[in-house]
This record gives sequence, C-alpha cells and structure tokens, in this order.
Amino acid sequence: MEYNLNGNGAASNGSISHTDDADIFDIKKVIGNIIANWYYFVLGLVLMLVLAFLYVRYTEPVYQVNAGIMVEDQSGGSSGSSSLSASSGIFQDLGGAFSMASTVNNEEEILLTRSLMYRVVKDLQLNVSYYKKEDIRTIETFEKTPYSVHLVAMRDSIAPFTLHWKEVNPTSYALFDSKDKQVVTGTYGDTVHYNKFVFYINRNKYIKIDKDNEDKFFFQITSYDNATAAYQKNLVITVPDDKANVIDLSMTSKVPSKGEFILNYFIQRYLRSSLEQRNQIADSTLSFINERLGIVTGELGNVEKQIALYKGNNKIISPDVQAQLMASTYDENFKLGNQLELQLAIIKNLKEYLQDERNNKRIVPSNLVTSDPTFTELVGKYNTLMIERDRVSLNYPDTNPLLQNIDMQLSNLRRDMINNLSSSQASITETKSHLQTNDRSLNSQIFTAPNVEKGYLELAREQKIKEALYLFLVQRREEVAISRSSNMAKATVIDEPKALAEPVSPNKAIVYIAALILGLFIPAMIIYIRSILNTRILSREDVTKKTKVSVLAELGHRTSPDMIVTHNTSRALLAEQFRTLRTNLQFVLRGKDQNVIMITSSMGGEGKSFTSLNLANVLSLADNRVLLIDFDLRKPKVFKYLDLPEGAGITNYLISDIDVEKIIIPSGVQENFFVVGAGTVPPNPTELLMNPKMNDFFAFVKKHFDYVIIDSAPVGLVSDAQILSKFADVCLYVVRQRFTLKNQLYIVQDMYENKKINNLYIILNDVKSQSRYGYGGGYSYGYGYGYGNSNGYFETEGKSKRKKLSGMLGK
Repeated sequence: MEYNLNGNGAASNGSISHTDDADIFDIKKVIGNIIANWYYFVLGLVLMLVLAFLYVRYTEPVYQVNAGIMVEDQSGGSSGSSSLSASSGIFQDLGGAFSMASTVNNEEEILLTRSLMYRVVKDLQLNVSYYKKEDIRTIETFEKTPYSVHLVAMRDSIAPFTLHWKEVNPTSYALFDSKDKQVVTGTYGDTVHYNKFVFYINRNKYIKIDKDNEDKFFFQITSYDNATAAYQKNLVITVPDDKANVIDLSMTSKVPSKGEFILNYFIQRYLRSSLEQRNQIADSTLSFINERLGIVTGELGNVEKQIALYKGNNKIISPDVQAQLMASTYDENFKLGNQLELQLAIIKNLKEYLQDERNNKRIVPSNLVTSDPTFTELVGKYNTLMIERDRVSLNYPDTNPLLQNIDMQLSNLRRDMINNLSSSQASITETKSHLQTNDRSLNSQIFTAPNVEKGYLELAREQKIKEALYLFLVQRREEVAISRSSNMAKATVIDEPKALAEPVSPNKAIVYIAALILGLFIPAMIIYIRSILNTRILSREDVTKKTKVSVLAELGHRTSPDMIVTHNTSRALLAEQFRTLRTNLQFVLRGKDQNVIMITSSMGGEGKSFTSLNLANVLSLADNRVLLIDFDLRKPKVFKYLDLPEGAGITNYLISDIDVEKIIIPSGVQENFFVVGAGTVPPNPTELLMNPKMNDFFAFVKKHFDYVIIDSAPVGLVSDAQILSKFADVCLYVVRQRFTLKNQLYIVQDMYENKKINNLYIILNDVKSQSRYGYGGGYSYGYGYGYGNSNGYFETEGKSKRKKLSGMLGK
C-alpha cells in the first residue's frame, strides 16, 4: 500500500487532495497576519495620529452661522387693504392689488437668486478679503485689520490678485505684489489707480501693530462675479418642515463675526427688496392718481371761472328760485346722469391708460376699476403676472422664452380688459341715451324758462361732474397712501444670525476617528497589496494551492553560519525538524531495499545542498551508513561546505577505470557519514549521467550503505534530476520560503501529473519564525503537538549561546 504524509508526519491512504475549507475565510489566519505585522499597524496609527494632531492644530477653523426667518401667509390679503375694502363703494378691494400669494418655496427661490447675493457682495465689497501671516498658517482677519480697502471703480472681469500692505508712516503706506515688488505708495484716504481699478485705503487707528507684524498683512481682490459665485455656493437655504412657513439660512466662515455680519445684511437686503416690491404697485397707482388729479383740477377750475363770468355778465344772484319748478323731477335725472358720466369718464381714462404703449410695463391701478367682477379679476391677474415678470427679468434677458411667454399672457390680459371696458362703455352709453331722452322731454316742459337760467344750469351740471370726479380721486389717493404705509416685508426674522460655539471644520472627533481608521486601513492595504503582488512562496498554503504533491516536512530558518545543524547533542528547533523528516521518510520508503533519496529544487539558492547535508548527517546519527553523492556536476558545493579537499569524484569514475571505493571518502562529520564528490566538471554533464556505469555504481552503493542521498542539479534548470530519478526510491523537492517563485511549483505539478518523477514530496525550507499565522510561536502549524511551544523540549540558539558564555565565565 502507498502512503502519503500530511504536514505533521501522519500517514494517510490515497493521493493528496485539497481540504474542503481551503477557500473558506480563515479568521485565525487574518488575526495571525495582523499579529505578525503589528509594527506596521503601530507605525500607521502613530503616523496618522500625529498628522491628525498637526492638521487640527494648524488648520484654520471654520464656523457655521445659522439664522431663521418666517414667511407670512399672504393668501388672504394684506391687513391694510382689508380696512379699506368696506368703504370703496363701487370700487372693490383696494388692497387686493397688494395681496400676492407668497409661498415658502417661492421665497426660497428668491433667496437663492444670484442678483440678491450680487447686491450684498457689492454693497459690502466682499470681493476684498484680508489676511495675516502667522508662523505656520495664514488666517483671515475681519475686525482686527489695521486698514480697510474701499473700491471706487473696477472691472468685473479682473483676475484675482494679492497685494501686501506695509505702513510707511502714520499717514502713508506701501503695497507690494506677490514677488515682493513695491507697486503702490499712497496716503491714507487718497484715491489710487492700480491694475485698472480705483480704490483708497483708510487706516484703522484703533488697531496698533508692532515691528514684528508690520509686514504680515495682505489682502486679495477678485471680481464681483467670482465673489458672488463663492458666497452663493457657501449659502445653504433649507425648508425644515413643509407644513411650516420657516426658512433656515446657514453659511460657513473662518471668522464668526464676519459670517454673522454678512448673513444679517443678506437677510435685511432680502426684506428690503420684498418691501420695495410690495410698494411698487402702490407707487404706480399714486402716480396715475396724481396725474389725473392734475387734469381734473384744471378742468374744474375752468368750469368755475365760466360760472363766475356767466353770473357777472347776466347779473344772476340766486338762480334757485327759477329752478324750483322743475327741481323735484329734474334732480333725480341729474344724479343718475352724473353717475353715468362719472363711470364713462373712468372707463375712458382706463382705456386710454391700457391703450398707451408706454404703460405696457406698468401696474394697472385696481382701485379705479368698475364694479364689474370680471374686470376686477382680470386686473388682479394682470398685476400679479406683471410682478412675476419683474422678478424673472432680474435673472434673464428679454429674449428668454419664459419672459416672452409672460409678455404674451400680459398682452392677452390687456386685450381682454380693453374689450371688457368697451362692453361696459356701450352699456352705460345706452343707459345715458335713455336718460337724455327723458331730459329732452323735461326741457320741453320748461321751454318757457328764461334762457339765462338754462345756460346756468348747464354750467352748474358740468361743475358738479368735475367736482365729484376730483373728490373721488382725492379720496382714492389718501386710501392708497394709508395702505402703502401699512405695507410690511413678506418675512420676519425669528432667529438672528449666530455662529456656533464650536467649529464645524476641522471636526476633532471625525479627524481623529478618520486617523484611527486610516492608521489601520493603510497598513492592512499595504499588507494585502503586498500579498497580491507577491510572486514568491510565503506559506504552506501557497504550496498546497499550486500542487497536489504532499509537503513531507517544513524546515526552519538557519541562524548560525554552520552548514551542519544536526549535531548529536543539538536540541535546537531546526535539528528537531530534521529528525522529524527522518521519521517521515520511514513512511515513504517502502522496504529495506528502498534506500536511495534524491534531493532537487527549482533553482539554485533554495537550500538543496543544505538539506542534503543535514539529512545525511541526521540519518547517520541513527547508526546508519549514509552516503551523500554530489551529482550537481555544474556547480558542486558539498566538498566546499564540508571543507574537504577537491579530489576524484563521480565524473572521474564514469570517464575512467577508477574503482568506486576510491571516490568514497569520510565526511569528517560523523563516523558513518560518507561522501562522493562531483569530481572534475565535465563539458557534457547530461550525457555523462547516461553512462552505463551508473547502474553498476548504484548497485554497489545500495549494497554497502543503508541510505544513499543524491544531491542533484535543480530540475527547473537542467534535466539531470529526471535522469537520476530512475535510481531514486523517493525524490524530495526543496522549495524555500520567500525565495521560490509560485509559478515554479507548476514544475512540481507537471512532474507529478505526468509521472516524470515517482514518489515525489516537497520540503518547505527556510520557514521563518513568526512570519505569519501558522509559523509563529515555534513553527506550531503542521506539527501536531510537537513544537507549538517549546516548553523545554528544545533550546533556542540564543539560550545555547548563553550557556556557552556562562560556562566560559565559570572557567
């Protein structure tokens, strides 16, 4: 029966196969890797925490400034208009022109408009920023700046630039560019021209500076457009609750007082614009009323002059006596006629106002409209749409499709209002015609009245019409003025701008947490990437993944310069591992006649000769006659490692008639340990190994020695090992940790699958202690209970040296 060995030396039937959990995540392996590379994590944590401390210490803090406003619900009309609506007579809802639905979302969009922020930036000249250099960092100054820059004129397209300020004397200063070149010398308060903009600088006499800080101040100027874009990006407008009329405003600033000042001015500028928008309708109505009052006043004055002149010419003192006869009937018709004339005059004025192209962009005065509800509704829609057009035109040109659409709607509404007025005018005219018919009938009844009294009545009638129109306009003007004075902004400040006590950046907790995470993550990624990019064997697992060939033994790292580590009295770990290898060989050598062991590798430097020497020595320690043959004919090393003189070897035997016994010499290490050197390096080593004398040679050595060990050339480089494999009963393939390439294991797998070399096993050499999980703590992985922890079973090299030193001191 054929036996295969697992890693701890126990035999198992059948061929080697991968374990079922080979690809399962191994938490012990991960923990082992972390422990093995603990210094990476310590270094990463220390480095990241130091960087985090420096970042927090020297980064200029940024503070958040918060404010809140409440938008009033305007859907029900303004309070000022409601008090006047009851007394408007045939003119309804004077305040309706001022009540516009102002939702929270609309106000939010207004707050986000560029035009509002642009006015704030220009008013406060926020495109000028002041700074001061400190030892390590540069900080922004605001209230503690010893000077202030005031812009008189500048181009909007100017590129940002920096000027350094230095005081020359109490009345003058000098400015330097970024190259420390003096570009301006001026006197405080005097206008200066530089870089196509005009400005002057004032000195803040309350800020004193010393010699050490006099050259550390500088300011930066950018265009209004750039500054507006920066501050608009920094401003955050949110509606915390859709059911409430509250808007939250916030912005960040490196100087808390500056952020509070800017946000407060921004809110006040918004409230002022809102109030100006509301007053625009009232101002337009007042302008129209004042214009009509001027005309009516002139007409009324002319009629009164005509009456006075008529009385004087006709010597009329009291025409009432002459009119008493028809007063009872004529009075009712007269009042109705006055009312109709008044309505026709108002309609005529409104039509002229609407038909005048100069009034296309003006508000229609709603307090003069007739009692027709249809016309009142049209006026309300027109004025609301006109306000919306004014707001949109702040951000878009007249060619914008949105403005063109609004203009089209305004034109349609204006046409509908004119048609409505024309219809009302026709109806009133027809009523007036019937009234005139009745007047003619009444006039015929009083035909006999004196013509003088008749002329006076006509003038008095015209006077009353003009007087009624005048009084109406005066009353409307007073009502509009009162309503305008009661107007208020659409919003109220409920939370004054205030900066938070703690900076939002840098956030110490987040920075240090991020440093801890990066301090662990970066080393983990370095270890992971290093493992991915690694092409060399690091562990037993790397071997089992690439080949089905069993690992017969694992050998530790040699720390001493001696090539022979398996002395009779040695209790070092490496010596014990060779003893374990010796034991494992008993399971793979089937029978007494199987005693030839070939040792090879992929390339030089993997420890093939080291393994051959120590395996031969450890076998000889068990009272076995052992012969080590150096068949690495191209680069023989056995004699060199044993400090033996070069002499005749296997090549001399194969090419001459020298006797076998002549080339076998003692190793000088153990009494039962013999060696055969390579001899003279031949020009054709491979062909020489095919010499028929090889059969006689191996027949002789197998008969006279208990074990024959062949130290062959690397099989990955030349084919010598494959030729010698027919003489070997078992082949040990040496791979070295952190040296042998993973791809070179395909050579082993190929020889195993194609049976190029029979009875093939792998020796994992130079396994360093604590290199990874499975090899720490005394090579515990793969040895059962053998050497997980020494507990006195073997001594370390350092302990052995201390014993020797103490012995020398005792002597």
